[in-house]
Formats: sequence, C-alpha cells, structure tokens
Amino acid sequence: MTRKNNYKTYFSPHGKSARIPQRTRHRLSATLVAHVQPQPVEAQQVGTNPLLEHDNEIHQNSPISDTDDDDSNEEDIFESSQKLPHQPLYEYARITRLESSLMIMGLRVRHKLSKTLLGDILNLVNFHLPVGVSVPTSVYLLEKSLGINYTDTSKIPYCRKCEHLIQENESECSNCEEKQTRATAIQEGHFFMSFNIQQMLNNVLQQLNVQESLLRNLSKRSNIPANSYSSIMDGHLAAAVSINELDYRLRRNNTVLAGLWFGRQKPNFDSFFGEFVSQALELGGQGLRWILNGQEITSRIFFPIFAADSVARCQVQGINQFNGEYSCPRCLIKGKKYKSSERGHKWIFAPTEVAQPRSHEQFIKSLLDLKQKLLEGKSVPSYLGIKSASRLLTLPKFDVVHGFVFDYMHTALLGIARSMFFAWTESKNHNHIILEIEPRK
Repeated sequence: MTRKNNYKTYFSPHGKSARIPQRTRHRLSATLVAHVQPQPVEAQQVGTNPLLEHDNEIHQNSPISDTDDDDSNEEDIFESSQKLPHQPLYEYARITRLESSLMIMGLRVRHKLSKTLLGDILNLVNFHLPVGVSVPTSVYLLEKSLGINYTDTSKIPYCRKCEHLIQENESECSNCEEKQTRATAIQEGHFFMSFNIQQMLNNVLQQLNVQESLLRNLSKRSNIPANSYSSIMDGHLAAAVSINELDYRLRRNNTVLAGLWFGRQKPNFDSFFGEFVSQALELGGQGLRWILNGQEITSRIFFPIFAADSVARCQVQGINQFNGEYSCPRCLIKGKKYKSSERGHKWIFAPTEVAQPRSHEQFIKSLLDLKQKLLEGKSVPSYLGIKSASRLLTLPKFDVVHGFVFDYMHTALLGIARSMFFAWTESKNHNHIILEIEPRK
C-alpha cells in the first residue's frame, strides 16, 4: 500500500502530481472506457490538449512513485499555458497570468506561508478555475513563472552590535569583538540580501527589444552636436540598477534589484554598499559578456549616477544632514539658524550669500584635512560639512559631488511647493488678504 502522504496530492484539481492507488487507477480506467465514446474528427481539426493528455497519462499509464521527479512533466504542461503571461487568466478575467502569480507570491510573503500550505492553496485555487485553466500547480512552477532564481542572491550577515560585516570563518566581529558567527547572525536576522548584478544585467541584455533600444540610443548619442546638451540623470535608484541607454519605458521595466536591507534601524551604508561596490569594480574592470546578433560582446559597466532622498543621500555621501552647517551638497555655503517659531527653528541658506562650488577634487582634499585633524587629536565632527569617506568614492568614473542627483520630490514638491501652498491656503494667513491685484502699467 502506498504511503499516507501520497494521498495528499491525489486530490489535485487536474491530477498533475497525483499518486493514485493501483486499484483506484484501474477502476477509473474502466469507467473512462465505459462512458467515453469516440467522436469522429476531421483531419484539420486534430490537435493535442496537454491537460487531457496528462490526465490520461496519470490515470492509466503513470507508475506509482514516491519521488518528486514529476516536476519536469508539470513544467512542460505549465509552460504551454504560460506562453502569454500578460494575457487574461481566462476569458473576462480581471487579472493576467503574471498578476495571478504575483498576488499568490505576495500572499506567501506577507503571511510567511510554508511551502506545504502554499501548495495546498495553489490546488484550492485551481479547483475554482474553469476547465482547461490553471495557475502554477506547485511552488516550483510558481517561482519559475515569476523568474525567481535563488542562485542570484546571497545573504550578507553583519554584526548585531556595530553592523560591521562578518567574514567567513570568523567567530567574532573583527571590529568590536562581539562573539558571533555568520550562521548565528543570519539566524537572528542580522543580514541583508545582495543580488548578482552581472547575471541580472546579462538577462536584461539578452532581450531583443532591449538590444534594439540600446543600439539606437548609443548611435543617437554618439552623433550629438557639440552645441547640444543631453542628460541621463534619472537612471539609478538607491538599491536598484538600470541601464541609462535604454528608452524610458524599457529602463523602468528592466530595473534590477542590487541590494535589500533587513533590520529595524536604518542601514549602515558602509556595510550595505560594500558588496555592491565590489561587484561594480568587477563590472567596470573585467566587464560583462553578452551575446548580440550571435556575437559575444564585452561591455564595461560604470555607475556614474546615484539617486536617493535627502536623508539617505547625506549619509551615503558622507556630509552633514540638510539641517546642519555646510550641508549643501553642491557648494560651501555655511548657512545659519532661523527661528521659525517659539519652539522651533530651521537651518536656512541666504540667497545673497556667495559660496564656492564643491568639486570632486575639493571633496577629497577636505576629507584628507579632516583625517589630519583627527590624527592630531582634535575633536571635530566634520570639516566643511564632510563627515566620512563614502564607499562610492572607490567607484570608477563616479563624481562624489555631481554624481548625486537632486531629490526633486522632497526638495521641490514637499519643500518649496508645499510651503508656498500652505502659505496661501492655511487659515492662520487669512488675515493677510490681497484686496486688489496690482494693475499692470
């Protein structure tokens, strides 16, 4: 008699992974032969139905096995129904096949479902679908439909005390000597995810529409007149990577995740970007090999642009926060404290004050001056606004001043625009009424 857990997959909506007892299989086979009458079919209408073929194979011909090697059969059948992931799940459905898989995976992540429970949910969903329609029938196929590849990810553990990276074969933190190993740090949740940028970019570059867009834009930008200006200042996100030379829609659709931080506190950017910088140095030196029109091409990849909000940007750049002295990332204006209310104040920069612009070379010099002052034993938190050396300084072709783009959302929309809007609409300003608009002269 078969094992008890074999009956679990027996109740599958389509029978794809069923292990049916031998006597039950013979009974079902006899029932099918007795009730199913052959129907005449015209030659041009003859076709195959993967679902029916598979059901027939399970009920009549498949041997009983306790192994899990039936994933290959499920994969072949599932791929035939997943060729158009952006098509509706079935006629008049409100979601596509891809959206269905994303929603199910989102349910798993949100509620931390086990693989066993997720497999049962997939079977339950399939029972509610029309005949001939199915969602992925196993966790393996669900992950395959979403293109999930766990070999492209790695867990990077860090110290629970100082957030310094823990190296292989270390039994304590090399920075603060806290007793812990990589395994214990991961078990306690002190780690972040790092993704293989090279492999993911390679997958992006193998797409035909990406290659066409890349070649078109590279050719267009190589023919820019000397008196023209071209900007690609919107290509990179804080922990994600995209290819600037692609069209905007393709660029957004093919943005890949570079790192994902886990923790209750804000990330230690020196630790967080350490793995990213290592991969970036390799891509800028050895380059990335990919296939274009049957030929292997080696492309050196650089990261000249970094986009982040104002709070994260100053930490990554290594300068004072926006409410401190010399906190402007573009010039050496000092600023001053402005009392905005009885209890509060703001740090402002007078528009009449003229300041020297920052540059990459000046930034390095100020950083060395800060180092010298610290070596002399002076207690200085910063020098000309610079607090620490950014890990991004080691990236080739990255300007630590002009490589950071402006945070338009917080600086403009939630900054100046928000202040002006409230000045016009808040009730406390209603006494300041403009009785008459000044006539034009």
